[in-house]
Order: sequence, then C-alpha cells, then structure tokens
Amino acid sequence: MSKDNTWISVPVPKGLDPLWMNGDIMYYSAMRVAAQERGFSEKRSGELAEALVNRRLYPGIVYHLALEEDLTDLLEKA
Repeated sequence: MSKDNTWISVPVPKGLDPLWMNGDIMYYSAMRVAAQERGFSEKRSGELAEALVNRRLYPGIVYHLALEEDLTDLLEKA
C-alpha cells in the first residue's frame, strides 16, 4: 500500500535467498515502495530493499559507499 492508499504490486526478487521468510518479503515490499516514493528509480528501490532485508538476515554486512549512502538516506526519511 502506498502513502496515497493505492495498492502497488511488488515482484519478489529473482534468485530469492532461501532464508527469507514471509516477514522478510513484506519488509522488502514496504521498503521498495518507500524508496520509490522518495524518488529512487524502480531498479535502485529494489536494490535498496534487498540490501535492507540482507542486513536483517546477516548483521554486520556492509555495502559499497554509494549504496550505504542511499540506505542511510532512505532510513532517515522513513
């Protein structure tokens, strides 16, 4: 559901990590929509959402600087 109360269908990433549970898929979907609503491209929104789920699954994971900056920007405004 978007911030303007419209339903947005979010595809699950291809090659989904088998550790993802239903809650991870829901979190991915919510973060992807949030990123798109903040102006990130559809592709970048998917990358950010997937990185955030991976952080939940693999604490301590660090990404390259540009991705880390976008993650920080997304989370600060979420």
